[in-house]
Amino acid sequence: MAMDSLTIIKNAKEVLAALEAAKAEEQSFDLEAKQLKKRLDAEKQMVSDTIRQTVTERREEIEENYRKETAKVQERQKKVRAERSKAKAAGVKTRIQDETADLWEENRRLKKELSVRVRQNKIPAFCNTFYYFALYFTRGWLEALVLLLTFLLAFLVIPCGIYYLIPERRALYLVFIYIAAVVIFFGLYIGIGNYTKDRYIATLKECRKIRDVISANRRRIRTITRSIEKDRDEQLYQLEDFDERLGRLAGELQDIENRKMAALKQFDNVTVKMIKQEIEGNSQEQMDSLNAGIAAAKAQLEKRQECIRALNLKLTDEYIPYLGKEFMEPKALTGLEQILADGAAANLTEAKQLYIEQHSST
Repeated sequence: MAMDSLTIIKNAKEVLAALEAAKAEEQSFDLEAKQLKKRLDAEKQMVSDTIRQTVTERREEIEENYRKETAKVQERQKKVRAERSKAKAAGVKTRIQDETADLWEENRRLKKELSVRVRQNKIPAFCNTFYYFALYFTRGWLEALVLLLTFLLAFLVIPCGIYYLIPERRALYLVFIYIAAVVIFFGLYIGIGNYTKDRYIATLKECRKIRDVISANRRRIRTITRSIEKDRDEQLYQLEDFDERLGRLAGELQDIENRKMAALKQFDNVTVKMIKQEIEGNSQEQMDSLNAGIAAAKAQLEKRQECIRALNLKLTDEYIPYLGKEFMEPKALTGLEQILADGAAANLTEAKQLYIEQHSST
């Protein structure tokens, strides 16, 4: 009975050793499979990132090339538009000169006539000025404004300025200053007016009429100029060549845009697939190797798991009923084996009881 028990214990120890070895190998192959899977995932991510980056860069290169071509055409458009604007401006200027030439010529003639009349009648030169006629033969809002500003300067600004320059200001001083201003400025105004009008009134009135005609001509010139500048009809300026060139450039821009759209469509539908296949092909050998390694590790893992199941069933069927579950570990089996080998127990039951007593006391 002792030999039978020793044989059972020995065989149980061998099964336990095989089970532990199988479990260790299971952990090793499981770790290997996980590591290979991690490397495979990293490789797949690298391939995915490379594809995405390459596709983005190639697409941007296509768009950048077409942007450059578009910019070249747009620059040519800008130059043609500038030339067209310059040509139109020259045409407008020429048209204005042509349509106002008679008025300018009449004004030159009238100015000469004014000068001749002033010289022939020996009128002072200052009487043939805009300022003189604004003060003494006022016509229109501009001359009225000049007259008003002159009186404000003479009877308000200058007196007040003098008053504020005096160190000791008194109201009486201001009164004297105003009296002086009235005497000086108004006296000059009346004196010059009486002197010139008494002697040259008839000629001055004729000069006033001539100046009115000149002013009227200037207004007509401004009216004609504004009318021409606002005229939308450009047929008079011979801009057809510029418009034809701009039309061709617009067609070039549209052609570039159409080619760009076609190139991008070709890139998205065909080239992207080729890039993907090329990059994936470069990594296919590495990924196949990793997949094979994973498959091999999993196969070994399954074998070890099947072996573990078989050994566990063998322990359950053949040894646990004799030895008990609590003795299914190498140290306990070695202890039972030692007790039986030393003859300290006659059978397995006594050996188990003795082992329990020995270890409960410790």
